[in-house]
Amino acid sequence: MIIMLSFQEVVIAQNIGMLLNNQESNGLEKIYLHTDRDFYFFGDTIWFRAYLLDGQSMTPDTDLQNLYVELIDNQGKIIREQVILCENGLASGNMMIPDTITSGPCLFRAYTDYLRNFGEDAFFYKQLRISKMKSSFDIEEERSMVDEEEGINVSFFPEGGFLLEGIQNLVSFTAIDKRGRGVAVKGKVLDSNGSAVSIFRTDYKGMGKLFFIPQKGELYTVEIDDHPTFSYHFDDIKKEEVKLVMLEQDREELTLEVLSNAKRHSRKRYYVACFSRDRLLFYKEIVLRGTTKVKIETDVMLGVSFT
Repeated sequence: MIIMLSFQEVVIAQNIGMLLNNQESNGLEKIYLHTDRDFYFFGDTIWFRAYLLDGQSMTPDTDLQNLYVELIDNQGKIIREQVILCENGLASGNMMIPDTITSGPCLFRAYTDYLRNFGEDAFFYKQLRISKMKSSFDIEEERSMVDEEEGINVSFFPEGGFLLEGIQNLVSFTAIDKRGRGVAVKGKVLDSNGSAVSIFRTDYKGMGKLFFIPQKGELYTVEIDDHPTFSYHFDDIKKEEVKLVMLEQDREELTLEVLSNAKRHSRKRYYVACFSRDRLLFYKEIVLRGTTKVKIETDVMLGVSFT
């Protein structure tokens, strides 16, 4: 079972109750896009297959719908966009990568007209990485250069979805080669003066984690040892925000922590809510006072009871 944890400020107290009483009519569509790869070169074509599912039953959506697919560069600019017909929950397509796109990470995004009603948070997103190479057909001729300079893709995942300024953040990461296999890497996070604020290395099959405290007004980049052309920047650093992270998990309960770096959020009421397939399983109201811990029993997560 896949559980989604949501954290929202209380605006209207009846909102959670309305979800409980009207769950059958509040299911969202779910979009999943499978791409042939996660790592591409200039001039390559992204081949993809789309699945449009009912949010609760996870069965294919039987309606004919337009599916909007977009390629977005690391500046937030839409580089390519398509509209394809989704029939019986399935659609396929391809999108050529122009040589005008900026090298580095980019986003592959998909949505329907219906999902537009719920904002961009309801869209499907997948991160891809684009290389400077002209075309993947050049790999065989320039294999040594690819292996030494462009042969890895390292992705970073801040816990809670973003970084908070002024407090310690946990960031997970994965490193894969051009065939999608986990690889061992080590590197460092550098501030704008080139000083290392965190040193990291993979622990198991290309996976690892690092900790660091983003400071006000600083810019942070990542260097990977033995891969001088690798480039990554931590851009999504929040000056004043709240986020939800997981501390511990065992057979009996989950322990969550609510983190904030802004006094303006103190003493406000929030809901911590648990969803599965768009069905609300559990919610709890809390008043934020600095760092706040929330415990949830696992039988609640399985829908056995509500607290």
